[in-house]
Amino acid sequence: MRTISGGFKSKYLTNATLAPNGFASSLPIDLPNGTRYLYIYLTNVTQPGRYRVVAVVADAQTADTYFNLAVDVAVDGRSPYYFVMSIPVVNWGYSRQLKLTAGVRNLNSAYRSVDVVVVGVFDASRHMDNRWAAGMKAVSSYGFRYASTVRSGVYAAIPIYIPPGASTARRR
Repeated sequence: MRTISGGFKSKYLTNATLAPNGFASSLPIDLPNGTRYLYIYLTNVTQPGRYRVVAVVADAQTADTYFNLAVDVAVDGRSPYYFVMSIPVVNWGYSRQLKLTAGVRNLNSAYRSVDVVVVGVFDASRHMDNRWAAGMKAVSSYGFRYASTVRSGVYAAIPIYIPPGASTARRR
């Protein structure tokens, strides 16, 4: 079975400005059957400082929680992306319809902008249920191929390259 990968963003966590100790979260995002892994990153739009990133994955039918993790991350402004966490959906929720909710808390004493991207690995099969493909179109900008949502206010797939290297994230 072949897999595909892509990145997507929530409008509530895209260049969001958070007050000291402020919190913002995405609306629940439907994950297609066949989701294998999710990776959460802060982008370089995020201002230097300390943040707590929370991810919750729940069953869309029963609301049972399969994954709930908070990770503290230090951003120094020198990297294009800051790895936060890996979510191994394939271990417990592969054949289920799931929802992901992500959130960020500003642990700084001043206002800060944050920007979150979620990268996923999915089976390219009938399990996709047309959930993502139906809402996206391929476009080209500056020589890169990427997909964007047809409807505004949802989330968009973006081109993403995650460089190798150490993470500044630590589990809480």
